[in-house]
Amino acid sequence: MTRFFLLLFLLPLLAFAPAGDRPAYRLFTAQGQPADYDQMLTQLAQADVVLFGEQHNDPIAHWLELQVTQELNRLKGPGQLVLGMEMFERDVQPPLSQYVAGALPDSAFERQSRPWPNYATDYRPLLAFAQAAHLPVVASNVPRRYAQ
Repeated sequence: MTRFFLLLFLLPLLAFAPAGDRPAYRLFTAQGQPADYDQMLTQLAQADVVLFGEQHNDPIAHWLELQVTQELNRLKGPGQLVLGMEMFERDVQPPLSQYVAGALPDSAFERQSRPWPNYATDYRPLLAFAQAAHLPVVASNVPRRYAQ
């Protein structure tokens, strides 16, 4: 009986689910019009630089970053994509490069790179993809000692 009422309650919510192949979010143009994911990817693949703004603690935004990175890598082809990650400060570039190359174990990398608290859930999947796809990753944030 409880399952029936739960189903009865949740079924109408399906009417509000967005259509398309990425139901976790909606895209809009700068003018506020709905945007198409595949068209966006095609346009991004033609760009020299793509900046992805996000809320640091928004897991859906981080999931979307990974999805877009994977698709751009596929569209651009091998050797055409470089990731810059604000999460990593410039002075940790050596361990970051070693880690992405597979020459530094997880535990040593995490000790040396000073990752943010949400690294494991929000940023590590992107680095795992970079490792698997052999993508260079650039630590793009200013070191904390200069930012404070």
